[in-house]
Amino acid sequence: MAADMDTVPPEFQSDLARLIADFSAQLAAHADRAVAAARGGRARDAFLAAGAMQELLNARAPALRTALAAMQSKRTPPAVRAEIRKAAALVPGGVREQVRALESAARARQARLDAIGEALRASTASRPTYSARGFVRPTAYAPPGTAARTSQPAGWAVKA
Repeated sequence: MAADMDTVPPEFQSDLARLIADFSAQLAAHADRAVAAARGGRARDAFLAAGAMQELLNARAPALRTALAAMQSKRTPPAVRAEIRKAAALVPGGVREQVRALESAARARQARLDAIGEALRASTASRPTYSARGFVRPTAYAPPGTAARTSQPAGWAVKA
């Protein structure tokens, strides 16, 4: 963990504040990777980056709980509590924006896929069929392997 703390600028004096700041920086880096992968159309990489975010949170959860408990403890010096509070305030801002970007990209992709699916269903359902027995117009989408309903009245049965 000491190697991880070297990546944080030395603006915080307490170890707990540096721990929170380091967690925030690593979480933001994983979120950046996830957003970049999602924008690039690399769903697997985005999924792996999101998994790395979850893994980081699970690995650091006990230490983060300790740091947040120290922030609320009256036994901790006020200067250290203020420093921890300052470090904790930096965590949600950047990550929140990146998660919103991921959500909007996922919604846009799903809307695009839904539109493509609707267009395909509409194009296959409205196409009239011509056969030796006459004109048949499907009125509803029929999945492969099932009989399509026709627009002909029941009394118009074709004699074989």
